[in-house]
Amino acid sequence: DGREIVIKVQYPGVADSIDSDVDNIATLLRLSGLLPAGLDIQPLLDDAKRQLHDEADYLKEAEFLQTFGRLLRKDKRFVLPGVLPELTHRNVLAMTYISGGPIDTIIDLPQAERDRVMSALIELMLLEFFELKMAQTDPNFANYQYRRKTGEIVLLDFGATRRFKAAFVNNYKKLVRAAIAGDEDKLAAAAERLGYAMGDADSAYRELVLQLLTLALEPVCNDVVYDFARSDMARNMSKLAEDIGSYRDFWQVPPTDAVYFHRKIGGMFMLASRLKARVNVHQLIQRWVA
Repeated sequence: DGREIVIKVQYPGVADSIDSDVDNIATLLRLSGLLPAGLDIQPLLDDAKRQLHDEADYLKEAEFLQTFGRLLRKDKRFVLPGVLPELTHRNVLAMTYISGGPIDTIIDLPQAERDRVMSALIELMLLEFFELKMAQTDPNFANYQYRRKTGEIVLLDFGATRRFKAAFVNNYKKLVRAAIAGDEDKLAAAAERLGYAMGDADSAYRELVLQLLTLALEPVCNDVVYDFARSDMARNMSKLAEDIGSYRDFWQVPPTDAVYFHRKIGGMFMLASRLKARVNVHQLIQRWVA
């Protein structure tokens, strides 16, 4: 009918190889000796298989794309492609074409515009998690584009969308509130409810984990504009992670919901650093945790 469309076609055999690919990775990890013998990673592997099977189902991706399209239809900051149901199948996704350029090419735009774009994306992430309890968890920059004529942000690829349990989201709110208040006891309690191993009270391990959590939540804790490009968080977290890694007796599989949400957060942090954005994340999150 004259419309420009996009066809996403799945490479043959991808879905059929997911289970064996994950099992092969698990075998390599066990043979490498990198993990303690008693560490049970099977729950994480099982969840990875489920998530990848969902990502390989383009009918599910189409459903998520339509859902986000409805939820954001009145938000003029974002634009999403529309699904063409009559051409969409389990391994073929047909969408309307929306023009746009790579999101990281806006580095040449004024600081205020880069800050606006990044603030919108971070606010969207918080909305997804705290309100919708459903987030697109793929951190790939290619999932976002920018339209220079309008300033709109194009959202693409919802295959990695994940739903989160209300209990997990509520406990995460408590974690953020405790970090903002500087209450280490409540921070440790919330982390344990989320599924993290905190160790014994007053132990060196517990202190290191609390430091890591406080550092990771640094952008939300202070009511200031956070300069992502100048942040030394990644370097400091790497050092703390090395110290924590030496306590192998405390190792356990992290909560799978946290793994996927933190993947999303990490992607946002890297994009904000790439764009040299400055954002008051503390103010953005108040809507959900105040």
